[in-house]
Amino acid sequence: MSENITKVNEMPVSEGFILAIIGIASGLCGAFLSFMLKSRCAKIKCCCVECERNVIEAKDLEIADVKVKNVN
Repeated sequence: MSENITKVNEMPVSEGFILAIIGIASGLCGAFLSFMLKSRCAKIKCCCVECERNVIEAKDLEIADVKVKNVN
């Protein structure tokens, strides 16, 4: 009877599945980093990543002529 029971450890993992997981993880990491770059916070701390920076004031952005490329 134990021969008919499928064990979870015997389930094969295909290369496509591994590539999909890596792609999803990379996409989430990229989205998180993009969020951090566009943030107006002066100090950002998440897990083991910490960033303290000088943020340009909104009124000074017009003077600096900073253009943000929209990626749609």
